[in-house]
Amino acid sequence: MDIGTKVVALVTGGNRGIGKQVSLDLEMLGVYVIVGCRNPEESESLVREIRQVGDGELLSLDVSKEQSITTAYDTIFW
Repeated sequence: MDIGTKVVALVTGGNRGIGKQVSLDLEMLGVYVIVGCRNPEESESLVREIRQVGDGELLSLDVSKEQSITTAYDTIFW
């Protein structure tokens, strides 16, 4: 993941409800949004919305599972 010098936000549960709105609002402010969700397939339409405004991506993430958190960390920072 190469985001250069952009501000980055990881929004957990970002595919619906408040998380979805936060994701869209941050993107409108020019933040690179990583939408963390348990089922990325359900969130493809949200990523299309985000990409109409700027950049963003999906990340499979279940914050109740340590391995999922470790994998997400490695994806973002390495």
